[in-house]
Amino acid sequence: MLRVSRPQIVVLVLAALIAAALGAVFRKMQLAITETQIIDKYAASYLATNPKGDLTQCSAVPGRAYGVRLVVICGPGGFDPSQHYEYHVGALGGLVRRLGPADWPTETPLLGADGT
Repeated sequence: MLRVSRPQIVVLVLAALIAAALGAVFRKMQLAITETQIIDKYAASYLATNPKGDLTQCSAVPGRAYGVRLVVICGPGGFDPSQHYEYHVGALGGLVRRLGPADWPTETPLLGADGT
């Protein structure tokens, strides 16, 4: 039979409480950043690389990959490989991956050529 001493139980309970507290803090930080703020941040990044663009050329879809909260997609209607950008954004708004014109020969865009 497995015997667990009182100090071991205390350590396990404290570790569980600390893990729960850290999870709650992370969730609160995640909720503090809105999807609109994330889209605005990466739309500004798109405009910095494409001065002819405008904010209405950016939208977002939920992330499909682990650790990706949103994918902000910027570019003119449909898919133009010379002007299409994707910003894969993590839970707290940080950039996980950026794809742009130089990446399309080897990567598949989230949107197809017909814009869907």
